[in-house]
Amino acid sequence: LASPYGESMPGAGDTNGTWIMAANQSRAYISSFMAHGSSQVDDLLCITSRPPTRALTVISAHDGAVPPVGIHTNTYNALLTAYITNSPLLDGSTTQYICTGWSGSGSVPVSGSTTNAGPFNLTNDSTITWTWTTNYWLATATNGPGGVDVTNQWVSLGSNVTVVATPVAHHHFVGWSGDTQGEVTNLSMTVTMNRARSLVAQFAIDRHDLVVTSPFDPCTPPVGTNTYDWNTVLAAAVTNESIISGGTTQYVCTGWTGLGSVPVTGATTNTGNFNLTNDSTIAWNWNTFYWLAVSNTAGGTLSGAGSGWYIAGSSATVTATPSANYHFVDWTGDVQGDVTN
Repeated sequence: LASPYGESMPGAGDTNGTWIMAANQSRAYISSFMAHGSSQVDDLLCITSRPPTRALTVISAHDGAVPPVGIHTNTYNALLTAYITNSPLLDGSTTQYICTGWSGSGSVPVSGSTTNAGPFNLTNDSTITWTWTTNYWLATATNGPGGVDVTNQWVSLGSNVTVVATPVAHHHFVGWSGDTQGEVTNLSMTVTMNRARSLVAQFAIDRHDLVVTSPFDPCTPPVGTNTYDWNTVLAAAVTNESIISGGTTQYVCTGWTGLGSVPVTGATTNTGNFNLTNDSTIAWNWNTFYWLAVSNTAGGTLSGAGSGWYIAGSSATVTATPSANYHFVDWTGDVQGDVTN
């Protein structure tokens, strides 16, 4: 006789006898032995046979396995299912563990890429090893007008990710801040995901220079280089269009010439509003005037140029006419040429 678990049952010494057998789960009973031609029970044997067991070893780097991590004893040919209950598994808010499957030996299927292995019959000692990968959270953001080409996402451990920043029109990229790696002023930032990272692309509006030139400085913006945000509305002006120096010299603003965003030319002391959209220049133009004072003694009159302001380099002619019974003597003062004419 043999048990249902493959174990040999002991035989009887008398081959003429008849074994009467009943099975009851984990025990097998020899109920009686009857001799031929007799109702007498010569002998009664009671044999207990326990079913064999098999071990299932569960290995996992993280909790959540069913059966749990450890060694589990089961009856021979037990029908089992092994699975993971908590993939993906968060560790805080920036680390994630993903079960990617298993490898098995013995009665466990050799491998799989899901979180459920089974069902299978445990007929020999077996092992299941759950495999996991680690992901880190990559957060990207912008500060100022511009964008990045990578959104917030989970990235597998060790991966290289390149994020590119792009400013909007009339703005420029300033640099990267946060969990950076390498040069922070390049438009592209490549990071290795050996930890969670947060990257912020910084943008700023373009700025342009307005260079003001003038031999005198009663103007706004002042003489020199003045820097403004792109598209700033400006009006350049001379605040004192006439300057007198020493009582006899006068400087008069006669307008401007411009480059870039400044109107090309004008004959006033105010350009009016303009938008500064590129580097520009304004040069204020001035003329110099000198005071001519003319006078005469008694006995004659003067005609032609009288006392007043005259532009530098111009000519002024004054004619002296003697009265009756008088004659012209000469010119005195800041004269030029023959003083007797």
